Amino acid sequence: MTAKELRIGNYVYFQDTLLKFDFESGWNFDYIKPIPLTEEWLLKFGFKEVKRYTHDYEEKIYSKSIIVGSENHCETLTISMPFKVGFIGDYFSDECYTLNIDINNVHQLQNLYFALTNEELYESNTSQS
Repeated sequence: MTAKELRIGNYVYFQDTLLKFDFESGWNFDYIKPIPLTEEWLLKFGFKEVKRYTHDYEEKIYSKSIIVGSENHCETLTISMPFKVGFIGDYFSDECYTLNIDINNVHQLQNLYFALTNEELYESNTSQS
């Protein structure tokens, strides 16, 4: 993991301790590890389970309302777990855009959320739920 992947406030493991990243603490990047994105983290961030599929494996769909852009346009950020694909927009009526990026770690979701909303995504951030 490198500094260019992280923003101030991203959750990371530093020597097996959960911390928010900052640039002032003299971090040794040999000891920083990403946090895998799990259903538990999605729920902490205010995502809600909206659909569940059972194929050869179980897949759950989680969504969270977000405000996008300067026009305060409301969209839905939808993520499948285990992660296969993400969508922005109304996933269930096909009014959506597929996110062609990998989101495997908590900091990646935090960075995507900030890029879309210009707001930080933290555990206690429920203002957009």
